[in-house]
Amino acid sequence: MLTSKKRKVLIYGFSVTAESPGYVGPLIKLLSDFDLVKVGNGGIQPHHALFYIVDEIKKHAPDELILEFSTAAFRSFYDKNEYKKILFFICSAAIKLGVRPHILDLPRSDVSYDNDWVLNFHRCLSQQYGIGWVDVCTESFRSGAISGYLRDGIHTNELGANYYSSVLSEYFLDSIATNASSLPVSPISNFGADMLDCARAVSLASLAENSSLEYFERSGFEGTFLPIDVGQEIRVSFSETLNVKGVSFLMGPLTSSFHLDFGGCTRSVNAYDRFCYYTRFSVQCFDNLSAASVIIRSDENRSDVVLLKGVEESPVKNYLGDILVLSNQYDEIKLPNDYLAA
Repeated sequence: MLTSKKRKVLIYGFSVTAESPGYVGPLIKLLSDFDLVKVGNGGIQPHHALFYIVDEIKKHAPDELILEFSTAAFRSFYDKNEYKKILFFICSAAIKLGVRPHILDLPRSDVSYDNDWVLNFHRCLSQQYGIGWVDVCTESFRSGAISGYLRDGIHTNELGANYYSSVLSEYFLDSIATNASSLPVSPISNFGADMLDCARAVSLASLAENSSLEYFERSGFEGTFLPIDVGQEIRVSFSETLNVKGVSFLMGPLTSSFHLDFGGCTRSVNAYDRFCYYTRFSVQCFDNLSAASVIIRSDENRSDVVLLKGVEESPVKNYLGDILVLSNQYDEIKLPNDYLAA
């Protein structure tokens, strides 16, 4: 007897999605007819996820993509138009790969949802292009229920996790199950296959010679990292000149700071803060620079940081992941005039 294949759903988000069991745990139990996979990349922002999400889509090959971006802190410091451009790109890339994107808006207690530009933008994307949209914010904010769902203003308690999962379950059964054959309109009308590599992460571990490597996995996100001891110097050559936008690395009880020399353009990164009682993934972005190689040096500087709990460990060792690359083709993407922020 033939059985129909379960629709695969990739839920990609940040620390709220990363929690275990969080809202994804009870959702898996409610939706046994779906194949749910989560990647919770806690501690980063949408403009960091830009460099990783296409690879995650290719890796997991889902039918549906749920984007949980709204709980990150970017509202307070990131350019509105740049965020909109990121969503245009990610949704268009997903559609090009045959995947239906959906935006999941989960609440923060420090945001007023009567006139939130992020929520309003997501609503417009849904209305104009047919991008899926799940709004958990508006009703929970207006009813005051939000105060009973969050333990710290962002992350859920058990009541909040169960509420999120129930709303999502209804959405899955109503929208995803009944519209399984249709893709929305691409926000970037001329998005070609060549544009999938506009934003990418180039693995330092794959380029470094004769080096031991460190594997890291947390909440569905995984990567291989290049360890660097204090006083060690590692030179990595790229196969071509890259437009470098940043670097990814681990932060934890062993890490400190390190320095990157891109052919005379030096960037320093602090990989140690008061939350380094556990190991986590992190990203630092730079102003654009062009480079064909990088020299990496590690030092012991921890700037007298005192951990919130636990104790610092030694010997100091840093772990570098990827060089983040943004092509000129991405820079040429333009938002429609009616989406430009004043």
